[in-house]
Amino acid sequence: MWIRSQNKGSLINTNEIGILKLGNMYCILSGKLILGMYSSKEKALGVLDEIQGCITGSIFTNNYEIVRDCKIAGTEFHGVYTMPKDDEVEV
Repeated sequence: MWIRSQNKGSLINTNEIGILKLGNMYCILSGKLILGMYSSKEKALGVLDEIQGCITGSIFTNNYEIVRDCKIAGTEFHGVYTMPKDDEVEV
């Protein structure tokens, strides 16, 4: 899945993401790359739930852009998920 980092500085195609607590923040990571940082575990889990919904097609949010017939990525390209900022996540 294509994901744009919270700071907009990275756009990656990843199949694996996870949560790691660093200090008092919960980071969503892909490999060693921090995609987003959240003030609570509940917020980080909420973002993972939203990403899962985008993958399965069960929910669509303001953070997921659907793209059709992308010449570079091909017709199987479904979109880009943009990591929300901490204050944009409701628990």
